[in-house]
Amino acid sequence: MEGGRGAILGAGTVHDLRLLLAFRHLYRNIYGDFDYPAARPLVPVVARCVPRAAAEIETFCVMEGLKDSARPRRFPPPA
Repeated sequence: MEGGRGAILGAGTVHDLRLLLAFRHLYRNIYGDFDYPAARPLVPVVARCVPRAAAEIETFCVMEGLKDSARPRRFPPPA
């Protein structure tokens, strides 16, 4: 992209984040009647989205000189 920067997050990550945001928007005010079966399909979405988003943000930071590429970060951090 000439004269600017490219997207920080990839299309797949944005798609997954929108799925999670839609669920949150729908269920955020009904904690007493939380629909666990409806949330179950989102577990694998979170499992793939969080590490991918972290890696994409880290790549952006390295490309922008905000982070030293010689020190890769592990996600999740070791326990």
